[in-house]
Amino acid sequence: MDVSEPVTVFAEAARKPDGELAHEGNRVPDIVALDADRLVVAWRTGAADPIDPDPRDQGSIGFARSADGGRTWVSGTLAAATTAHRYHYVIFLNDGGVLYAFLGRIATSRDRDQRGQVDGFPVELVALRSADGGGTWADFPLVVDVPANARGVVLAGKPVRHRGLWLLPYWENAGVGVLRSADLRTWRRGGLAVPPRGIAVEEPQVVLSQDDPDALLLVARTLVSGTAEQKDADYRSNRVARLDLAPVFTGVRTRAGGTWDPGPRGDVVVTASGEFAVESGDLVLEGRTEGLYGNGLLVAAARPGPWRVVAGPDGRVRLLGSDAVWAGRARGPVNVRGTGLFEVEVADCLAAWPQEVRLSRTSVTKPIEPGDFTIEFLGEAVDAPLEAKVANGAKRLVLMVRRDEVWAMRKGSPRWEPVYGHPGGPAVWKARVDSAGVATLFRDGADTGVSWVVQDSAERPHAAHWSQGEAVVWWSVVSSTAGR
Repeated sequence: MDVSEPVTVFAEAARKPDGELAHEGNRVPDIVALDADRLVVAWRTGAADPIDPDPRDQGSIGFARSADGGRTWVSGTLAAATTAHRYHYVIFLNDGGVLYAFLGRIATSRDRDQRGQVDGFPVELVALRSADGGGTWADFPLVVDVPANARGVVLAGKPVRHRGLWLLPYWENAGVGVLRSADLRTWRRGGLAVPPRGIAVEEPQVVLSQDDPDALLLVARTLVSGTAEQKDADYRSNRVARLDLAPVFTGVRTRAGGTWDPGPRGDVVVTASGEFAVESGDLVLEGRTEGLYGNGLLVAAARPGPWRVVAGPDGRVRLLGSDAVWAGRARGPVNVRGTGLFEVEVADCLAAWPQEVRLSRTSVTKPIEPGDFTIEFLGEAVDAPLEAKVANGAKRLVLMVRRDEVWAMRKGSPRWEPVYGHPGGPAVWKARVDSAGVATLFRDGADTGVSWVVQDSAERPHAAHWSQGEAVVWWSVVSSTAGR
């Protein structure tokens, strides 16, 4: 292959009197070819900061266009840094000649710490669109299904088209993942590849396999903490390579149908309402007018509220809160479809109590796998509070349902405090904890508007319910917030 001599596209940078860079220069370039002659390249140009003498990973986004295969270029500014916003990265996507620029926008007020320093995080994913090869650009609003976290949504890899969807590799505070979109506006994540304690993982790249055009390959950069000697030992021991990247390709949550491929890792929980069908392996769930069908047989008559079903690798399927048990096993991709207004959520099940548990100064505990989690249960405090705990090895949710209030423990505090008042009686309680440790509380399917940051904890991963008196749990399930 013939390679030409390098061509300088842009070479301007602010410098000190001694010739050194005044701040970061031009970094993180990306390029896209619209055809054999038309090329567009963009990069980040570092910006000065009035307080921090060494601002990192932020600035304006410059760009340049070529109409002669890269021999000559005309440059400009794609997104200018302001006092309110700066930019971290730019990634191009060419969709049949329509060009999209995905930008990492930084709010300076959120980036600056108590000492006034800035490091380019957290990052919000925004986009621009051009229908004329980069000549003019317009805002392109996005919906991005990634919970708030200390890093935000950080892109470093090129998009890939696969099975009718666009994929964008990204990283956040807790790990690396892949965003998916069918329309380029709404981006939803699958699972996260979460590194072991003491290792950070960043800058994932995803490509189609050269051996199998239907297979995807993903790599990511790992960073270890500690002294130089500790880092050297970690890299030599290959510990940084033992990161399971498979979860990034999992997950489906849909109102329109879709496929979760490769599917659950073990037990799976399905929460569904309306007229729907969920198929995986020899498991078939159907919501019809008459009720819930399992593998073609009516297993429960119609009733209000969603169905919640757990299917285990033992080949048994259980309807939560009932005695209904039948044969079926979720294996491989999960296919979801429906008619009219329906909603289906499929998730990895970490632990479940599918039937009634009466607590009388007793407790029940089950081990879980580490990772983000959601706990949902139907319960009531009878003459003493009903308590719940989920620990994932890094964070811990502790929740107390009293007869008229819900209490919780916040990060940094050893004390219980009230977070929500309620009218009492049986209720379905749900607490969803994201990768930043933010818990969101729901009651009977409705968002209460209450959230808090859960405690840090190195407790072994497990889930538990207990009561110092009388309380009842009709069913409870802990699922993966990320792998769903």
